[in-house]
Amino acid sequence: SEEAFRNKIKEESENMYNKESDKQIINDVVAKLLDTVQFDLPTEFLTKWLISSNENVSTEEQAKEELVKMDKGLRYQLIEAKIAEVNNVEVNAEEVKEAAFAAIKDQLKMYGQTSIPEETLQQIAMSALQNQEEYNRLSYQVFTDKMLDIFKNNVKLNEKEVTFDEFVDIITEKNKELAEA
Repeated sequence: SEEAFRNKIKEESENMYNKESDKQIINDVVAKLLDTVQFDLPTEFLTKWLISSNENVSTEEQAKEELVKMDKGLRYQLIEAKIAEVNNVEVNAEEVKEAAFAAIKDQLKMYGQTSIPEETLQQIAMSALQNQEEYNRLSYQVFTDKMLDIFKNNVKLNEKEVTFDEFVDIITEKNKELAEA
């Protein structure tokens, strides 16, 4: 029926924008952490390490330029690792397998393939996990989902309802700010 179709479209849209909202939560928390958690990186060590490990970096000046580019990423990796350690965040193979299964199921559902037997879905998921890049991507996604849960449970969020157009404007502005940073 038309009403069922409209409800399905609404549900799918809400799911998509919930995912976008979750990405924005992560981006905002990361930005706030990088602004508020201050510590010095071992610049001298990292400079020597870059010169010895990166074939495109051969001088101290090049290494220092590269460190400036890497600064936020390195800082966040250290902060993220500490948060994960404090909260006992671990990702195991079973969780990655479940994520692969869910991703395959969602992807097939987008194409109207909803009646595929579980066994076939499991085989497709296991086949996808044979690819190391795909395994790593899904493993990182599980890790990111766990970090998002930690952020949602420990950070005061200012939730507000917005229209679709307002949502698009907010995300566009936030992405522009990220690109400029």
